[in-house]
Amino acid sequence: MVTSENRTMQVDEETPENIADNSVIVNEKTVAELEAKELSSSPSNKCPVEVYAQLLVSYLIDGDATNARFLWKRIPTNVKEENAELSAIWSVGRSVWRRELSAVYSSAGASSWSPQIEPLMRLLAVRTRERVAALVAKAYGSIRLDRLSEMLGLSTGTTRELVAERGWRLDPTDTLVLPVHTDSQTDTDTSVTNCETLNRLTGLVCFFEN
Repeated sequence: MVTSENRTMQVDEETPENIADNSVIVNEKTVAELEAKELSSSPSNKCPVEVYAQLLVSYLIDGDATNARFLWKRIPTNVKEENAELSAIWSVGRSVWRRELSAVYSSAGASSWSPQIEPLMRLLAVRTRERVAALVAKAYGSIRLDRLSEMLGLSTGTTRELVAERGWRLDPTDTLVLPVHTDSQTDTDTSVTNCETLNRLTGLVCFFEN
Protein backbone atom coordinates (compact mmCIF):
# COMPACT_ATOMS: atom_id res chain seq x y z
CA MET A 1 0.00 0.00 0.00
CA VAL A 2 1.36 3.44 -0.94
CA THR A 3 2.31 5.44 2.14
CA SER A 4 0.03 8.38 2.85
CA GLU A 5 1.64 11.82 2.89
CA ASN A 6 0.33 14.67 4.99
CA ARG A 7 -3.13 15.66 3.75
CA THR A 8 -4.27 18.99 5.20
CA MET A 9 -6.70 20.92 3.02
CA GLN A 10 -10.06 22.60 3.40
CA VAL A 11 -13.26 23.22 1.40
CA ASP A 12 -14.27 26.23 -0.70
CA GLU A 13 -17.35 28.23 -1.66
CA GLU A 14 -16.05 28.97 -5.21
CA THR A 15 -13.86 31.88 -4.21
CA PRO A 16 -10.17 31.94 -5.08
CA GLU A 17 -8.94 32.53 -1.56
CA ASN A 18 -10.71 29.35 -0.48
CA ILE A 19 -9.34 27.17 -3.26
CA ALA A 20 -6.52 26.25 -0.88
CA ASP A 21 -8.20 26.61 2.51
CA ASN A 22 -11.50 26.15 4.31
CA SER A 23 -13.18 23.85 6.80
CA VAL A 24 -12.76 20.09 6.34
CA ILE A 25 -9.50 18.40 7.31
CA VAL A 26 -8.20 15.15 5.83
CA ASN A 27 -4.82 14.27 7.31
CA GLU A 28 -2.44 11.36 7.60
CA LYS A 29 -3.88 10.26 10.94
CA THR A 30 -7.44 10.20 9.59
CA VAL A 31 -6.49 8.07 6.59
CA ALA A 32 -4.33 5.77 8.74
CA GLU A 33 -7.27 5.19 11.07
CA LEU A 34 -9.56 4.33 8.16
CA GLU A 35 -6.94 1.99 6.72
CA ALA A 36 -6.57 0.30 10.12
CA LYS A 37 -10.32 -0.25 10.35
CA GLU A 38 -10.36 -1.85 6.92
CA LEU A 39 -7.38 -4.08 7.70
CA SER A 40 -8.91 -5.22 11.01
CA SER A 41 -12.06 -6.48 9.31
CA SER A 42 -12.78 -10.19 8.95
CA PRO A 43 -15.62 -12.45 7.79
CA SER A 44 -17.10 -12.19 11.28
CA ASN A 45 -16.29 -8.49 11.67
CA LYS A 46 -17.02 -6.92 8.31
CA CYS A 47 -15.70 -3.50 7.41
CA PRO A 48 -18.49 -0.88 7.56
CA VAL A 49 -19.38 0.53 4.15
CA GLU A 50 -18.89 4.02 5.60
CA VAL A 51 -15.20 3.22 6.11
CA TYR A 52 -14.81 2.10 2.51
CA ALA A 53 -16.59 5.23 1.27
CA GLN A 54 -14.61 7.71 3.36
CA LEU A 55 -11.30 6.02 2.59
CA LEU A 56 -12.02 5.92 -1.12
CA VAL A 57 -12.79 9.65 -1.22
CA SER A 58 -9.77 10.42 0.97
CA TYR A 59 -7.45 8.71 -1.50
CA LEU A 60 -9.00 10.71 -4.35
CA ILE A 61 -8.62 13.94 -2.39
CA ASP A 62 -4.94 13.18 -1.98
CA GLY A 63 -4.52 12.41 -5.67
CA ASP A 64 -3.69 8.82 -4.78
CA ALA A 65 -5.47 7.11 -7.66
CA THR A 66 -3.37 3.96 -7.25
CA ASN A 67 -4.55 3.22 -3.72
CA ALA A 68 -8.08 4.25 -4.68
CA ARG A 69 -8.11 1.66 -7.48
CA PHE A 70 -6.67 -1.06 -5.25
CA LEU A 71 -9.26 -0.29 -2.59
CA TRP A 72 -12.10 -0.48 -5.11
CA LYS A 73 -10.85 -3.84 -6.35
CA ARG A 74 -10.73 -5.38 -2.89
CA ILE A 75 -14.13 -4.13 -1.73
CA PRO A 76 -16.46 -7.15 -1.80
CA THR A 77 -18.69 -7.25 -4.86
CA ASN A 78 -21.88 -7.52 -2.82
CA VAL A 79 -20.94 -4.38 -0.88
CA LYS A 80 -20.46 -2.47 -4.12
CA GLU A 81 -23.75 -3.70 -5.52
CA GLU A 82 -25.72 -2.92 -2.38
CA ASN A 83 -24.41 0.62 -1.85
CA ALA A 84 -25.25 3.12 -4.58
CA GLU A 85 -23.22 5.91 -3.01
CA LEU A 86 -20.07 3.78 -2.97
CA SER A 87 -20.50 3.09 -6.67
CA ALA A 88 -21.12 6.78 -7.28
CA ILE A 89 -17.87 7.65 -5.49
CA TRP A 90 -15.96 5.27 -7.73
CA SER A 91 -17.63 6.83 -10.76
CA VAL A 92 -16.02 10.09 -9.69
CA GLY A 93 -12.78 8.17 -9.21
CA ARG A 94 -12.89 6.97 -12.80
CA SER A 95 -13.37 10.57 -13.93
CA VAL A 96 -10.33 11.58 -11.90
CA TRP A 97 -8.31 8.77 -13.48
CA ARG A 98 -9.40 9.80 -16.99
CA ARG A 99 -8.84 13.53 -16.32
CA GLU A 100 -12.51 14.24 -17.02
CA LEU A 101 -12.43 17.42 -15.00
CA SER A 102 -15.91 18.71 -15.78
CA ALA A 103 -17.38 15.39 -14.62
CA VAL A 104 -15.33 15.55 -11.40
CA TYR A 105 -16.55 19.04 -10.58
CA SER A 106 -20.20 18.40 -11.45
CA SER A 107 -20.36 15.07 -9.61
CA ALA A 108 -18.51 16.36 -6.56
CA GLY A 109 -20.89 19.31 -6.36
CA ALA A 110 -24.05 17.18 -6.58
CA SER A 111 -26.58 17.45 -3.78
CA SER A 112 -27.20 13.70 -3.49
CA TRP A 113 -24.23 12.85 -1.24
CA SER A 114 -24.73 11.75 2.35
CA PRO A 115 -23.78 14.19 5.14
CA GLN A 116 -20.55 12.24 5.75
CA ILE A 117 -19.44 12.27 2.11
CA GLU A 118 -20.69 15.67 0.89
CA PRO A 119 -17.96 17.80 2.56
CA LEU A 120 -15.30 15.36 1.38
CA MET A 121 -16.58 15.64 -2.18
CA ARG A 122 -16.43 19.40 -1.98
CA LEU A 123 -12.88 19.06 -0.75
CA LEU A 124 -12.08 16.80 -3.70
CA ALA A 125 -13.19 19.57 -6.06
CA VAL A 126 -10.96 22.03 -4.19
CA ARG A 127 -7.91 19.80 -4.40
CA THR A 128 -8.54 19.03 -8.07
CA ARG A 129 -8.65 22.75 -8.88
CA GLU A 130 -5.49 23.34 -6.89
CA ARG A 131 -3.63 20.61 -8.78
CA VAL A 132 -4.87 21.83 -12.15
CA ALA A 133 -3.83 25.40 -11.37
CA ALA A 134 -0.36 24.23 -10.34
CA LEU A 135 0.02 22.17 -13.52
CA VAL A 136 -1.22 25.04 -15.70
CA ALA A 137 1.43 27.31 -14.19
CA LYS A 138 4.08 24.79 -15.23
CA ALA A 139 2.69 23.82 -18.63
CA TYR A 140 1.38 27.06 -20.14
CA GLY A 141 3.00 30.37 -20.97
CA SER A 142 -0.46 31.64 -21.85
CA ILE A 143 -3.96 30.20 -21.88
CA ARG A 144 -7.36 31.55 -22.84
CA LEU A 145 -9.46 32.71 -19.91
CA ASP A 146 -12.47 30.67 -21.00
CA ARG A 147 -10.31 27.54 -21.33
CA LEU A 148 -8.83 28.06 -17.87
CA SER A 149 -12.33 28.55 -16.46
CA GLU A 150 -13.37 25.24 -18.00
CA MET A 151 -10.34 23.46 -16.57
CA LEU A 152 -11.02 24.82 -13.09
CA GLY A 153 -14.78 24.36 -13.18
CA LEU A 154 -15.28 28.01 -12.20
CA SER A 155 -17.14 30.96 -13.65
CA THR A 156 -15.14 33.44 -15.70
CA GLY A 157 -15.50 36.07 -12.98
CA THR A 158 -14.24 33.74 -10.26
CA THR A 159 -11.37 32.65 -12.49
CA ARG A 160 -10.35 36.31 -12.92
CA GLU A 161 -10.25 36.60 -9.13
CA LEU A 162 -8.11 33.48 -8.91
CA VAL A 163 -5.74 34.88 -11.54
CA ALA A 164 -5.30 38.06 -9.50
CA GLU A 165 -4.91 36.16 -6.22
CA ARG A 166 -2.13 34.01 -7.67
CA GLY A 167 -0.27 36.95 -9.13
CA TRP A 168 -0.97 35.84 -12.70
CA ARG A 169 -1.73 38.45 -15.37
CA LEU A 170 -4.34 39.07 -18.02
CA ASP A 171 -3.32 40.46 -21.40
CA PRO A 172 -4.74 43.85 -22.54
CA THR A 173 -7.70 42.15 -24.23
CA ASP A 174 -8.69 40.55 -20.88
CA THR A 175 -9.09 37.19 -22.62
CA LEU A 176 -5.63 35.64 -22.30
CA VAL A 177 -4.16 34.54 -18.96
CA LEU A 178 -0.40 34.62 -18.43
CA PRO A 179 0.35 32.15 -15.60
CA VAL A 180 3.36 32.71 -13.40
CA HIS A 181 5.35 29.79 -12.02
CA THR A 182 7.80 30.61 -9.27
CA ASP A 183 10.38 28.50 -7.45
CA SER A 184 8.30 28.81 -4.30
CA GLN A 185 5.42 26.95 -5.94
CA THR A 186 5.55 23.24 -5.19
CA ASP A 187 3.55 20.37 -6.57
CA THR A 188 0.45 19.75 -4.45
CA ASP A 189 1.48 16.08 -4.27
CA THR A 190 4.83 16.10 -2.49
CA SER A 191 5.50 12.47 -3.42
CA VAL A 192 5.18 13.05 -7.17
CA THR A 193 8.42 12.45 -9.08
CA ASN A 194 9.67 14.60 -11.95
CA CYS A 195 8.72 11.85 -14.41
CA GLU A 196 5.20 11.63 -13.03
CA THR A 197 4.86 15.42 -13.14
CA LEU A 198 5.97 15.42 -16.78
CA ASN A 199 3.41 12.73 -17.59
CA ARG A 200 0.69 14.78 -15.93
CA LEU A 201 1.70 17.91 -17.82
CA THR A 202 1.77 16.03 -21.12
CA GLY A 203 -1.60 14.42 -20.45
CA LEU A 204 -3.17 17.67 -19.36
CA VAL A 205 -1.97 19.62 -22.39
CA CYS A 206 -2.88 16.84 -24.85
CA PHE A 207 -6.34 16.43 -23.31
CA PHE A 208 -7.24 20.11 -23.64
CA GLU A 209 -5.54 20.73 -26.97
CA ASN A 210 -7.28 17.82 -28.75
